[in-house]
Amino acid sequence: MLKIGIVGGTGRLGSLIIKAVLEDEECVAGAVIGRTGNRYVGRDICELAGGAATGVTVVDNLQEAAGCDCFIDCTNAEVCLKNNYEWYLRMKKPLLIASTGFDKAGMDKLRELSASMPVLQAGNFSMALHDFLETIRHMAGKMRVKADISIIEYHHNQKKDAPSGTAEMIRDAVCDANPLYTKEDIAISSVRGGGIVGEHMVLFAYHDEIIELRHRVSSRDTFAYGALKVCKWLAARENGLYELKDFFG
Repeated sequence: MLKIGIVGGTGRLGSLIIKAVLEDEECVAGAVIGRTGNRYVGRDICELAGGAATGVTVVDNLQEAAGCDCFIDCTNAEVCLKNNYEWYLRMKKPLLIASTGFDKAGMDKLRELSASMPVLQAGNFSMALHDFLETIRHMAGKMRVKADISIIEYHHNQKKDAPSGTAEMIRDAVCDANPLYTKEDIAISSVRGGGIVGEHMVLFAYHDEIIELRHRVSSRDTFAYGALKVCKWLAARENGLYELKDFFG
C-alpha cells in the first residue's frame, strides 16, 4: 500500500484529497500535515474527510511524516519553498505539488529538487482539462487568419492568485501551437465571486465572427481524485521534473 503524505491537508483541496485517499484501495493516508496552530492539529483526519475514525491524526511537522512513500503538497508556492523545501530535499520522496504561483526562480528551485526525486507541479488536475487543452492546441494550430484571443477565468472569492494557473496553461497551449502568438498577444481577465469552483472560457474573435471554447468544473472532487491518480503514477517514476502532459502521455 502506498503511504501518501498530504501537506496542507486542512485546506479545501487537502481535505478532499484525504477523502479520496481513504476511499482508494491502493493507498493509505500516511500522514496529514497542517500548519502550527491549526485547530485540526492533534485530531483524527476523519474530522476533515468524514467517515469513521482512522487513528491518523493531523500533525504540524513534516519530520513526523518521514515514513510516507510520497507527498502531495497543496499549500502554496511561498510555504512550499520556504517551509517545506528542505524537508523534501532530506526525505527524497516523490512530490506532487498541487498549487500555483511559482515564478521562474521558484520553478528553478523545483528543478533542483527534481534531481533527487520525481517532482510534478500543476495547478489543475481535472482529467477533462487535458482534452480541453488539446482542443485549444488543435484550434490554434489550424487558424488560417490571426484572431484576437482572450481568456476569461472565473473562481471563488477566496482564490488569491490571478490569473489562475489554468489560464496560464491555456495561454501557453495557444503559443506552443501557433508561433504567430506571444503571451503578450493574449489577454486574460479574472473574475472572483461567490463559490464558483472554476470556469475558463477562450474567445477567438475575428472581424465579424466569434468562436468560444469553455471548460467548467462543478465540484472540487475532480481536482482531488485527479491529483491522487497523478500522485500514484508519479510514485513509480524516475527522478526528474514532470508535467501533466507526461502523465497523459
